[in-house]
Amino acid sequence: MRDQRAQYRLPFYCEARIDGLDTARDACRIADISVGGAFIEAKTVLPVGARACARFTLLGHEIATGVEVEYLAPGIGMGVRFTDLPQLGEVVIRTLIAREAEQRKNREA
Repeated sequence: MRDQRAQYRLPFYCEARIDGLDTARDACRIADISVGGAFIEAKTVLPVGARACARFTLLGHEIATGVEVEYLAPGIGMGVRFTDLPQLGEVVIRTLIAREAEQRKNREA
């Protein structure tokens, strides 16, 4: 199956909170992220098309953004598209991706 994502997704793990999910009972975390969306690992998922608010911390910045569920991996998690990522969120994600690319380049040198 061909990857149809418009942006590079960085494998990156961080705790996430999703409105509508009981994260106190079932932890959820971001497993990969791009400026367009993320894959969120969670045992309990929202249905495809559902909209919610996601909150997570990257590089010391609390990011809150709307998400829409694009696809499900039952028992594993869900792929979400960011619907209103704030400018700071986009800058932080781009910075995180650039840092990882630089570290990868240095490891390969």
